[in-house]
Amino acid sequence: MIRGIGSTSGCAVGKAVVRAPTRHEIRRRIITAPLVELERLKKAREEYGAELAVLYSQTLQEIDQSSADIFMMYSMIVEDCEIFNNIERMVRAEHVNADYALDYEMKRLCKVFSEMEDEYMRERSSDIANVAAELLLRLAGMQTTAITGSYEGTDDLILVAESLSPADIVKLDRKLVKGVVTERGNIHSHSAILCRAMGLPLVVEAKEAIAEITGGVVVAISGDTGEVFIEPDEATLKHCRVQICTQDRERNHYEKAVHHHAITLDGQEMQAIVALPVS
Repeated sequence: MIRGIGSTSGCAVGKAVVRAPTRHEIRRRIITAPLVELERLKKAREEYGAELAVLYSQTLQEIDQSSADIFMMYSMIVEDCEIFNNIERMVRAEHVNADYALDYEMKRLCKVFSEMEDEYMRERSSDIANVAAELLLRLAGMQTTAITGSYEGTDDLILVAESLSPADIVKLDRKLVKGVVTERGNIHSHSAILCRAMGLPLVVEAKEAIAEITGGVVVAISGDTGEVFIEPDEATLKHCRVQICTQDRERNHYEKAVHHHAITLDGQEMQAIVALPVS
């Protein structure tokens, strides 16, 4: 059993899909055509900006405004003139590749935020790192792949990863993925906030999860206690399935309540808003 930190309430059981971390080394290269490098960076920003606009619209339609605003904030980072003016100056003055300049500037910003006293603000360093990773991927000519790989089965899945970005979370196939375990992250991350909005059980800070969990084995997780059970016994499975049934009953109850009129005892109709996780 691995113990992490419960971030989103609820239990989930499924076969593990392990997403191994990818490492892309950024090397400093001397270039002779700064304008070509800056054009590459401009194209990467435009492509990522277009994807963020789609994610914003999708999240607004499927979840809610506050969740969609996460992608609006990411768009603001991509469009931040001060950040990218610094990168442009570095490319022009030092004749270095755009990848290196971007990586250097984003790491500098991450360090600034990670040293802030406020925990919420410290976690924003992960948002900057996510934006940098997406842009670097595009500069390298690499494509993002499906989070669950080429899996084509119908079994419930538990996704195990080093970390996940907000985009990773909203792209999950909820018909398959029932829970998430990450080695990094915390309860204040935007990924965790999205998991809560979607009703997706999440355990963060599950150290050595990738090394300990083999793809295809049955895993049970509790987003309340932070426990991750690898090949759980029948008693644990039974307990988790009872919890899942309770979660489903509560969801159904509140989904029906959404359509009821809220009327006070003296006959005044009121607007009642029920926040439901996305199924």
